[in-house]
Amino acid sequence: MRKRLSILIALAISLSVSTTSMAAASIMTTRSDNVVTSVNISDLTLEQALNKVESDNIEVQSLSEKIDSLNKQLDSDKRAVIGLNMGNKTQYNYSSDEYAGIMVQKEVTPLKDQQDIDTTKNSKDEKINTIKFDLQRQYMDAITAKEQVDNINKNITNLDEQIKQTQAKIDLGQVTKDSLNPLNVQKSKLLSQLATPYMQQQQAISNIKKYLNMDINKSLNLMSTKKQYVKFDDTAIEDKIKEAVSRDYNLNSIQKNVDIQKTQVDIQIKYAFNSLIEPMNSKGDLEDLQNNLQNTSTNTSVSLWKAYYALKNKEDIVQSQVVAEDSAQAAYDKAKQSFDTGLIDKVALDSAELALNTQKVALEQAINEYMITQEQFAYALNGHASTAASIQ
Repeated sequence: MRKRLSILIALAISLSVSTTSMAAASIMTTRSDNVVTSVNISDLTLEQALNKVESDNIEVQSLSEKIDSLNKQLDSDKRAVIGLNMGNKTQYNYSSDEYAGIMVQKEVTPLKDQQDIDTTKNSKDEKINTIKFDLQRQYMDAITAKEQVDNINKNITNLDEQIKQTQAKIDLGQVTKDSLNPLNVQKSKLLSQLATPYMQQQQAISNIKKYLNMDINKSLNLMSTKKQYVKFDDTAIEDKIKEAVSRDYNLNSIQKNVDIQKTQVDIQIKYAFNSLIEPMNSKGDLEDLQNNLQNTSTNTSVSLWKAYYALKNKEDIVQSQVVAEDSAQAAYDKAKQSFDTGLIDKVALDSAELALNTQKVALEQAINEYMITQEQFAYALNGHASTAASIQ
């Protein structure tokens, strides 16, 4: 039963993701009721996946539609201003409150419309990049999870061969039946280890499909890829973070809103001289924006520093995994020498090999995570400091 489970899991994984090239195709499989069905398999490189985000992601599409709607609103408000300018009415045809409203419509509303467009465009850009960063994580998690499953399955295959050889010796009366016990225990242990990487891989693939709005039943053939380690240059990091805060779009956007609100306050003070409510409300909104500007500036700086330390922590993790791999390699080399001299059996050697391969996967995962986080931090420093809060 356990052997069947191992085979079924390995088969399911091979249908879901592969690190070898396979053209988009359709293969035949058999369901439990013996009905032959077709399963579509599509190649998907990491580059292709990233390029699909802007066109296929539902959240990004929604922001594109919002931008179109805001552009239409701006055009409509501009036409309304043209209509007002072409009219024959003057200030004296309106009450003070009405004329203040008209001046706001002429001088402030188009500015607010354009600001809404610019802010939404920035939100779209940040959404695209945020998705791309996590899409890289999911893609590479799927790859490394499969590598770990392959490592375990290789060990199981070797163990099955040893079980077969031991059973043959039992049949010949060369060894007793209890000789199979340690082999079966080891196999049971390996089978139990398959579940975690398999579920990680399936979850990663599911997340990829959600990001790209893909058919959940489509089987993906992912191409093997990994990040190369390059240490982050944190020279003059204090200056870089200060500059990043000053360049942050979100902060500059709030400052523009402050300037627009000041214009509105000036108009209402100048023209709505018979009213206290409108100028007071506008002044209150202006104060809120100014307070928000100060708070956002402080919070943005804090977020950038937290992101930087998160990056440095992941850098330390990479170094720890390098040391752990060196240790696993030394342990395997020692086990190989012991096996060659007959001091340990094949099961012990295979266990040492699995430990080494598992550690190699752990190092690969640590490097992938570090480099993706480094890309996120670089993006935050380049005018998108508000996104640093998402770096953990």
